[in-house]
Amino acid sequence: LAHTQHFINVLLFSLSMVVLFYFLYHVLFRKLNKREYWALFATLVFAMHPIHSEVVANIKSRDEIMSLLFVLLTIISFDRFSKTTNWKNGALMAIYFFLAMLSKEYGALLLIIIPIWAYIEQKKFDTLKIFLSIVPLIIAFIPYYLLRDKAVMVGDPDIVKPDVLNDYYMYAKGDEARSTQIYILLKYFLLQIFPYPLSSDYSFKSIAYRHLSSPDVIASIIFHLVLIGAMGYAIIRKHLILSFALLFYLLNLILVSNLPFNIGASMGERLVYNSSLGLIIAVFYGLYVATKKLKDPKMPLYLAGGFTAVLAIPFFMITADRCAAWKNDFTLATTDVKTNSNSALLNANAGTYLNNKSELPENKEREKEMLLQAKVYILKAIEVHPLMANAWMNLTILEHKLKNYAAAEQAIKKATEIFPNHPNIRPLWTLISNDYINVGYEKYDKEKKVDSCFYFLYHAKQIAPFNPEAYYNLGGAYLSVAKNVDSAIYYFNKTLQISPGHVGATKGLGSMGIQPTQVAN
Repeated sequence: LAHTQHFINVLLFSLSMVVLFYFLYHVLFRKLNKREYWALFATLVFAMHPIHSEVVANIKSRDEIMSLLFVLLTIISFDRFSKTTNWKNGALMAIYFFLAMLSKEYGALLLIIIPIWAYIEQKKFDTLKIFLSIVPLIIAFIPYYLLRDKAVMVGDPDIVKPDVLNDYYMYAKGDEARSTQIYILLKYFLLQIFPYPLSSDYSFKSIAYRHLSSPDVIASIIFHLVLIGAMGYAIIRKHLILSFALLFYLLNLILVSNLPFNIGASMGERLVYNSSLGLIIAVFYGLYVATKKLKDPKMPLYLAGGFTAVLAIPFFMITADRCAAWKNDFTLATTDVKTNSNSALLNANAGTYLNNKSELPENKEREKEMLLQAKVYILKAIEVHPLMANAWMNLTILEHKLKNYAAAEQAIKKATEIFPNHPNIRPLWTLISNDYINVGYEKYDKEKKVDSCFYFLYHAKQIAPFNPEAYYNLGGAYLSVAKNVDSAIYYFNKTLQISPGHVGATKGLGSMGIQPTQVAN
């Protein structure tokens, strides 16, 4: 199934590259000399860009691929509709726009981009024509909005608790949130220009909080003000290609910036999939403008082709490395935690997947070594994010496997303090309770220490009073070790109160001549 899903991702990505070439050749670059080459070079760079490896390799990111595909189809249909006013193209435009928004909210940006495009294409300002250009969009947007309004659900606060992993700026003070968000805009740009190293996660504390006085924040403000100014100039001067490139880059970027609303994450490489198209178009259009006056008419194509070829080598190397990392959850977490060692989530994932891998038969001889390494990752996750309940629960399991039962008890106690209603809390308390039961019997079987035996059995009951095995084993110990029939009957009865029909407790009572039917009394 996974192979099929990955194949579908590759197929859809390939299809979207065909549509991208068609869009550039027939629509956006139609007035450029040798447009087929410029469309090809821009498409190739977009297809090769390593920052897109996550979108293709991660099945979850199929929505990004679908979003861009339907956005491009919407614009292609708009171009036809604006030239012919054929409502068949208008209907297609509405359908593609609806599908674009269903894929990802980015599609709604066309409500801004297409009217501006219609304005730029006009020789003389015509309000009615601009309005007609967005009628199909409005028709599609209304049912989408109604569906989205009905579909949005609020999580159960007992299950979904506020956490810095879902709200990166939860601990930010003063200007830290806005300053960091502004810095991340620059980080996105730099990763698109120089896509190395890449990571699947940028959660807490991957990126340190910034202040408005931070040099990189000031640089980001200046850079993006220049881009906004260039976009405004391009729109006023009616430069379609540059206007579209900067609009597409900035508008898609602002949606994932956390500036207008909280997206629940600091950043993600997949989130600039759409935005990066605008940047690539701007780069190639800039190259076209800079070289079009050269004496040799072939020179611009040689330069653009050489630029594409030069990028291909490092792009393929980085992409191959990223695809290898995306082989499975284990390789992804253990690869990216080396790049992004301050990520609480990556450390927690690396520890979890290493723990899971240690259970495979082929790793039997290395099991303890792998568990100890997993513990290092989990402890790092806890150091970064002390209130990470899942990390404490994973530490409980690791300490259990390493037979550090006191440490396991402390870990699950901490997890309980953080997230008492988590569904895994009771099973883990039961797990540690059963460990103490085993320790208690070992103390008697191997060392003949009756007091130690009962100490651990009582402790097992104390930490997990809902565990029927704790009461059953106390009953058995009182019957066989202490020869205390009354206490044995009491604990067998308690077992059946918690777990009616418990076979061991029923047999235990039966061995003393007490019928199970008498238990209810």
